Amino acid sequence: MTITHRQFRKCHTEGRNTLLFLYNKSNKQTNMNSTAVYTTPVNRIKQRVLFDDNLDNVSCLCANWAEFVIEIEEWGIYKLGGVDFDTLTKEDIARLDQFIKNQNGYEKEDF
Repeated sequence: MTITHRQFRKCHTEGRNTLLFLYNKSNKQTNMNSTAVYTTPVNRIKQRVLFDDNLDNVSCLCANWAEFVIEIEEWGIYKLGGVDFDTLTKEDIARLDQFIKNQNGYEKEDF
Protein backbone atom coordinates (compact mmCIF):
# COMPACT_ATOMS: atom_id res chain seq x y z
CA MET A 1 0.00 0.00 0.00
CA THR A 2 1.30 3.41 -0.90
CA ILE A 3 0.30 6.50 1.06
CA THR A 4 1.07 9.93 -0.31
CA HIS A 5 2.88 12.53 1.74
CA ARG A 6 -0.34 14.56 2.02
CA GLN A 7 -2.25 11.53 3.32
CA PHE A 8 0.53 10.79 5.81
CA ARG A 9 0.46 14.35 7.18
CA LYS A 10 -3.33 14.17 7.43
CA CYS A 11 -3.08 10.86 9.30
CA HIS A 12 -0.40 12.22 11.57
CA THR A 13 -2.53 15.23 12.56
CA GLU A 14 -5.88 13.41 12.79
CA GLY A 15 -4.71 10.25 14.50
CA ARG A 16 -4.32 6.53 13.95
CA ASN A 17 -7.98 5.86 12.99
CA THR A 18 -7.56 7.89 9.82
CA LEU A 19 -4.51 5.84 8.87
CA LEU A 20 -6.50 2.64 9.35
CA PHE A 21 -9.35 4.09 7.28
CA LEU A 22 -6.95 4.92 4.46
CA TYR A 23 -5.41 1.45 4.67
CA ASN A 24 -8.82 -0.23 4.55
CA LYS A 25 -9.96 2.04 1.73
CA SER A 26 -6.90 1.29 -0.38
CA ASN A 27 -6.76 -2.43 0.47
CA LYS A 28 -8.43 -4.24 -2.43
CA GLN A 29 -8.93 -7.55 -0.62
CA THR A 30 -11.68 -7.69 1.94
CA ASN A 31 -11.22 -10.44 4.48
CA MET A 32 -14.65 -10.19 6.07
CA ASN A 33 -18.01 -8.87 4.98
CA SER A 34 -18.65 -5.89 7.26
CA THR A 35 -22.43 -6.14 6.84
CA ALA A 36 -22.74 -9.84 7.63
CA VAL A 37 -24.17 -11.02 10.93
CA TYR A 38 -22.21 -13.92 12.42
CA THR A 39 -24.29 -14.52 15.54
CA THR A 40 -27.13 -17.00 15.45
CA PRO A 41 -30.65 -15.58 15.78
CA VAL A 42 -31.21 -17.50 19.02
CA ASN A 43 -28.13 -15.98 20.64
CA ARG A 44 -29.14 -12.47 19.56
CA ILE A 45 -32.59 -12.97 21.13
CA LYS A 46 -31.14 -14.41 24.33
CA GLN A 47 -28.66 -11.54 24.61
CA ARG A 48 -31.43 -8.98 24.11
CA VAL A 49 -33.56 -10.62 26.80
CA LEU A 50 -30.72 -10.80 29.29
CA PHE A 51 -29.63 -7.18 28.81
CA ASP A 52 -33.12 -5.70 29.15
CA ASP A 53 -34.45 -5.80 32.71
CA ASN A 54 -38.12 -5.82 31.68
CA LEU A 55 -37.67 -8.67 29.21
CA ASP A 56 -35.53 -10.54 31.72
CA ASN A 57 -38.23 -10.23 34.36
CA VAL A 58 -40.92 -11.50 31.98
CA SER A 59 -38.72 -14.43 30.93
CA CYS A 60 -38.50 -15.51 34.58
CA LEU A 61 -42.29 -15.72 34.78
CA CYS A 62 -43.00 -17.65 31.56
CA ALA A 63 -42.91 -21.43 31.22
CA ASN A 64 -41.90 -21.57 27.55
CA TRP A 65 -41.13 -19.51 24.46
CA ALA A 66 -44.78 -19.37 23.32
CA GLU A 67 -45.88 -17.78 26.61
CA PHE A 68 -43.00 -15.32 26.46
CA VAL A 69 -43.95 -14.26 22.92
CA ILE A 70 -47.60 -13.78 23.94
CA GLU A 71 -46.56 -11.56 26.85
CA ILE A 72 -44.20 -9.32 24.91
CA GLU A 73 -46.53 -9.07 21.89
CA GLU A 74 -48.93 -7.30 24.27
CA TRP A 75 -46.23 -4.58 24.45
CA GLY A 76 -46.05 -4.44 20.65
CA ILE A 77 -42.76 -6.35 20.41
CA TYR A 78 -42.65 -8.71 17.42
CA LYS A 79 -38.88 -9.11 17.11
CA LEU A 80 -35.84 -9.01 19.35
CA GLY A 81 -32.23 -8.42 18.42
CA GLY A 82 -33.32 -7.79 14.84
CA VAL A 83 -34.82 -11.28 14.59
CA ASP A 84 -38.46 -11.55 13.51
CA PHE A 85 -40.23 -14.30 15.46
CA ASP A 86 -41.85 -15.65 12.29
CA THR A 87 -38.44 -16.53 10.83
CA LEU A 88 -37.45 -18.91 13.64
CA THR A 89 -37.06 -22.59 12.83
CA LYS A 90 -38.30 -25.47 15.00
CA GLU A 91 -34.75 -25.98 16.26
CA ASP A 92 -34.48 -22.28 17.19
CA ILE A 93 -37.76 -22.46 19.09
CA ALA A 94 -36.61 -25.60 20.92
CA ARG A 95 -33.44 -23.78 22.03
CA LEU A 96 -35.48 -20.74 23.11
CA ASP A 97 -37.87 -23.03 25.02
CA GLN A 98 -34.89 -24.40 26.94
CA PHE A 99 -33.62 -20.86 27.58
CA ILE A 100 -36.99 -19.70 28.97
CA LYS A 101 -37.26 -22.89 31.04
CA ASN A 102 -33.86 -22.14 32.56
CA GLN A 103 -34.98 -18.57 33.28
CA ASN A 104 -38.26 -19.76 34.85
CA GLY A 105 -38.35 -19.10 38.56
CA TYR A 106 -34.87 -17.57 38.60
CA GLU A 107 -34.64 -15.08 41.45
CA LYS A 108 -32.32 -12.15 40.93
CA GLU A 109 -30.55 -10.58 43.86
CA ASP A 110 -29.46 -6.97 43.96
CA PHE A 111 -25.99 -6.50 45.39
